[in-house]
Amino acid sequence: MIGGISIYAFIMLQALIALGCFVQVTTGFALGLIVMIGAVFFNILPPFEMTVILMFLVWANVGTSLKGNTHFVKKIPSLYLYTTAIPMAGVGVWVLYNIQSDIPLIKTILGIVTICASGLLMFKPAPYAKQSANWVFSLYGIAMGFLGGLLSTGGPPIMYLVYRQPWAIGYIRYTLLTSFVVVSIVRFVFVWGVLHLFPINELLLAVYSIPVVYLSTKFAQWSSTKIPTEIVKRLAFITLMISGISMVVV
Repeated sequence: MIGGISIYAFIMLQALIALGCFVQVTTGFALGLIVMIGAVFFNILPPFEMTVILMFLVWANVGTSLKGNTHFVKKIPSLYLYTTAIPMAGVGVWVLYNIQSDIPLIKTILGIVTICASGLLMFKPAPYAKQSANWVFSLYGIAMGFLGGLLSTGGPPIMYLVYRQPWAIGYIRYTLLTSFVVVSIVRFVFVWGVLHLFPINELLLAVYSIPVVYLSTKFAQWSSTKIPTEIVKRLAFITLMISGISMVVV
């Protein structure tokens, strides 16, 4: 047993984490979706425990990516995003805590979010002529915060908004990644400070996973000039779409 799960489950978890980190660095999101849907599908860990692990993994993944790139974060839009994302992340955690035993409902929610997210990977919206108003970021923060708190899957709504901004790709990517860190910190504060849960096994699993997070993130950064992003997007689209449909149907 490693961190309360079997060796087989641990190996499966590491494979999902490696894949999720690679896709997240390449496309800007999907770590939470890939790991969550894999963990639920293969029954590696219950959803609530898995979201706790994802909190720590996001810190490791994004921390590695953000090093030396924080100047790319769009600060004012981000602040408006957080005004709603932070409280809604707490609401999302509270909802998951109360429905965690209803696995069919969780699978349905996760499947619908995954199907929508897979569509966004292939959707190429034209960028706006000018940056969206600050209140728009607050509006999208509601959905991002709730989904991020609920299942650590807050990427799709904010990805749609940010990719439509007339920003260089560096500002898009690192503004996205920073928002994931902020929501994951809120999740941790809520789980530990409000629900008074200290998930020691999940913390150990996250610590054991840090080498995989670091290596897969570095590999994704290195391969970004070797492997076309479109290929990664298409493979991720197919994987997520099939997984999402299976979650809803099965």
